[in-house]
Amino acid sequence: MEIITKAKKNCTAYADPPEYCGRGRPRKKGDSIKLFDLFNTVRNDFKMTNLFLYGKLQDVNYYSIDLLWGRGLYVKLRFVLVEMNDNKSILVSTLLDLTPEKIIEAYSYRFKIEVSFKSLKEVCFGFSYHFWTTYMPKLDKYIKINNIINIESITDEVVRGKILDTLTAIEKYVMCSCIALGLLQMLSLKYSNIAVISKFRWLRTYSNEKYASEATIAYYLRKYYFRLLSRNPFLSIVQIIISKQASFEEDFDVGT
Repeated sequence: MEIITKAKKNCTAYADPPEYCGRGRPRKKGDSIKLFDLFNTVRNDFKMTNLFLYGKLQDVNYYSIDLLWGRGLYVKLRFVLVEMNDNKSILVSTLLDLTPEKIIEAYSYRFKIEVSFKSLKEVCFGFSYHFWTTYMPKLDKYIKINNIINIESITDEVVRGKILDTLTAIEKYVMCSCIALGLLQMLSLKYSNIAVISKFRWLRTYSNEKYASEATIAYYLRKYYFRLLSRNPFLSIVQIIISKQASFEEDFDVGT
């Protein structure tokens, strides 16, 4: 697994160790470098580029350097110092063959990922599942690493099947929630300009944004979904619902 994240302003890294001269134990690291100080000390080595970030083309100054980081076991990481809109940030990547531009672009997706995760959790309730089985091993926060219980350690086929069925149900529920979120986003992109949606469900003041949020679309559908179905009786989904209602009435003699 490779990681791209943001380092703290007081982060310190180390240069490569000097060549071994044959006396004493070889050094694991070189001189310490305070990364935030590089914004001043290597100012002339910064490069400027144009990147499409946060929905628009922006001017970005950056400087990239590979340094050792860690405690005891030192790992070489790629640090990218970024200046944009008078803001300074230090990005770090475990993948050394990524270009600084790719690292900056990849980190800019973090906001979109977090917003989508929030919508998946709070709008589609993608993690509100209640699938469980008594055969599921109980969690123990004091368990040792070498004694972790996994599905391979369970030999009873019935128990294994129950646990796997539970995990499959959880995965399918989350997958359906992701599909629902994608549909809400597609509806927002295509139908936000409709008057009844464009000024729908604003808590304080109307936003000038072009597209409605997933929460706005979801709330609109919950309120008007069945009214929309009644106005379009020839839709396939409406025919399926009517057929299910008819079979239900026949089975239980509703209205007799």
